[in-house]
Amino acid sequence: MAEQPSDLAVMTFELLKRIQSQLDRIEGDIRDLKTRMSSVEETMGQLHIQLGQQQVQLGQINGRMDRFDDRLARIETRLDLLETPNPAA
Repeated sequence: MAEQPSDLAVMTFELLKRIQSQLDRIEGDIRDLKTRMSSVEETMGQLHIQLGQQQVQLGQINGRMDRFDDRLARIETRLDLLETPNPAA
């Protein structure tokens, strides 16, 4: 004689089906979040690279400006254009 499933077994089975569908949705959401996070991390890496390149360029510009200052000081010295500071001030 085949036994009919009890109400408890049916209720448990329905509850498990709902839990499984919720887990499926959560897995999909996590998959989407992983994709979006990878994109954010890639963008941040590119920004770090760009910032590093700008810092290198700024260092090069500062080096050129330092050399310009040295050259200008030598020119001023040769042409006696340097102003002497006023000792009374």
